[in-house]
Amino acid sequence: MSAGHGFLEREGNGLLALQLFLPFLMAGFGTVGAGILLDQVQHWAVFKEITELYVLVPALLGLKGNLEMTLASRLSTQAHLGMMDSPVEAFKLCLANLALVQLQLSLLLRARRPSPPHT
Repeated sequence: MSAGHGFLEREGNGLLALQLFLPFLMAGFGTVGAGILLDQVQHWAVFKEITELYVLVPALLGLKGNLEMTLASRLSTQAHLGMMDSPVEAFKLCLANLALVQLQLSLLLRARRPSPPHT
């Protein structure tokens, strides 16, 4: 008997499906929302003048995914260490980690921005 089989016996397939359903549903809504947003902004003047901006969309979506996975990794590590047992501590850690992701994104976008030419 494998360790995974024992886990499924304790948890049950229904509970496992329920735990997987919500994250997949949220991810699906996020993807649909991003598509709706892109449908709206494609009519902005900047996208009409500089059509090459569409090439950046997949790269930015990949960047978003990397930042999300970094956040998930940090939060799961803290949960396994027992640092999120209290709801107050869990809220503080989630808030701090979300702020860190925002900082990472701001620094990354700042680093990518070309500096003005020196005269």
